Amino acid sequence: MVLVARTAAAATGDAAPAGGGEEPKPSPSPSPSPSWLGVRAVAEIGFGQVTLAPPPPVTGYAYGRHAALAVGLALEGEGWLWPQVGLGLRVDSGFYAPLVITPLENKYSSIEPQLKWRSVPKLFGPRGLIGASWRAGLGLGVSYVQTDEPCGRYCDRVYAHAYRPSGSAGVGGLLSFGPVAAFAGFGFVLDASVDWAASLNLGLGVEL
Repeated sequence: MVLVARTAAAATGDAAPAGGGEEPKPSPSPSPSPSWLGVRAVAEIGFGQVTLAPPPPVTGYAYGRHAALAVGLALEGEGWLWPQVGLGLRVDSGFYAPLVITPLENKYSSIEPQLKWRSVPKLFGPRGLIGASWRAGLGLGVSYVQTDEPCGRYCDRVYAHAYRPSGSAGVGGLLSFGPVAAFAGFGFVLDASVDWAASLNLGLGVEL
């Protein structure tokens, strides 16, 4: 009878586990590590100052320094050499629309290497797939700036243009869901022609 009972227990899978009767505990899954590379597109809108180069006197257009609406679109990339410190590259393009009655505007394109910092990312949610951190960056580079008069679609009448040293600073928060990351923050840009702007920055990208 004993032999029959043991055989039945083995056949049904109810035999007691070996080694004291305790079932082995599953090993904990490794915790996700912070991202090491990020790329995002950032829309920028804010206010600042524009310096319009003088057009030909016959036009009679207002020029000089004026308050302005600033609109731009940037592509930012960053690589983390250490958990909280990394290097980045920012490519930006946009325009300053002066808040005076004039058809002139300043357009710009810039490229800047950046020094990046972030707080220790907080990981939470299912399997730690949601992450949150503060981000900050400082950049120095060069901008191409032109004062022009729009004359139609894809048409600009350029009155002056130059390459200028430029710089930027920004701070904000990044929230990631797996590889997809949303960014919101504030930025400041300045170039040597004394065009500057403080802006609200909203971005979307990937974190790897």
